Amino acid sequence: MIYKVCKPRTELLPYINCFWVLEINNSDSNNIPIKTIPHGLTELITIYSGSGVINSVNNNFNIKPDIYFRGQRTNYTIFCDYEKIGIIACVFTPIGASSFFSIPINILQNLTVNLCDIIGHRAITWYDNLMNIEDIESKIHFIEEQLLQLMKERHFFSDKSIMASITAINQSQGRIFTKELANKIGLSEKQFERRFSSTVGIMPKKYARIVRFKSILQSINNNPTESLTSLTYNFGYSDQAHFIKEFKYFSGITPQKYKKNKLIQSPCFFSNQDSMNL
Repeated sequence: MIYKVCKPRTELLPYINCFWVLEINNSDSNNIPIKTIPHGLTELITIYSGSGVINSVNNNFNIKPDIYFRGQRTNYTIFCDYEKIGIIACVFTPIGASSFFSIPINILQNLTVNLCDIIGHRAITWYDNLMNIEDIESKIHFIEEQLLQLMKERHFFSDKSIMASITAINQSQGRIFTKELANKIGLSEKQFERRFSSTVGIMPKKYARIVRFKSILQSINNNPTESLTSLTYNFGYSDQAHFIKEFKYFSGITPQKYKKNKLIQSPCFFSNQDSMNL
């Protein structure tokens, strides 16, 4: 198995969080299901070899060699029924996808769609050219070039108010109210929610919940002995039952099981350390 994460070129840093590459061969996979968790970011996924199925609470999606856009996820998903797979994923920043694509990103929440559905037949030419490139680094460079071209055509100007609200949510670890954010930028709550969701692809309240969940995972990973009572209090939950319910909603397991099974979190995956060495 090969798994690696790399940063984009400098001019794309405001729009692309990272690229990740995953290659699994028949001999090293044993077809172990791979769980992905919500991270508040959208992705452009290039499958250059193999196939599989993405199972989610909302729908199932068969993937094969092609380019796909994956919208904001509000639940965990399971990638399964694969034998060999080669993937390059471009993980956008919260505002990133809106910088390249003109559709409202929120209409793709919890969906994986072919890139042709967004940019038309040019996606076919894009993929054909990509498949003629052999090494991974050059493939990523090609994807960066295509995205830069899309951004030039888009003439998109980042919404500074929404960017500021994203920063505020991240800094508060998701513990901030939508009304408070709207007041800070001089919008009604409904106006703010519309602008945020069309740009980021998800409602601000749900984005804040995901940010809080990611912060909890980081806290557990840094201090595995931290008690559930402490986590409940430190992250502002009303009671432990609510905290456990929220954790299970996003991950599919309880925090106790997360600790017990020595689960790890990469920028993209959530898996058993003994079965998937990332």
